[in-house]
Amino acid sequence: MNATRLTLCVPGATAAELLPVARAADHWNLGGLWIGDPAGEAMFREDSYVTAAAAAVASVTEDMRIGVLL
Repeated sequence: MNATRLTLCVPGATAAELLPVARAADHWNLGGLWIGDPAGEAMFREDSYVTAAAAAVASVTEDMRIGVLL
């Protein structure tokens, strides 16, 4: 099936804020979750934090793409 799936962007969110959002997005079969801050203004915008948050999201989801904004 080649249907378009919605993705969700949560700019500048902490890992603690992302985990419940990721679980809900996975439950509702959203296509993906974008992590990071495209404007570069959030407190949690560093490369290492964003990649660690992406790993945390990957650990609580089953079938979701994870996009990283650096």
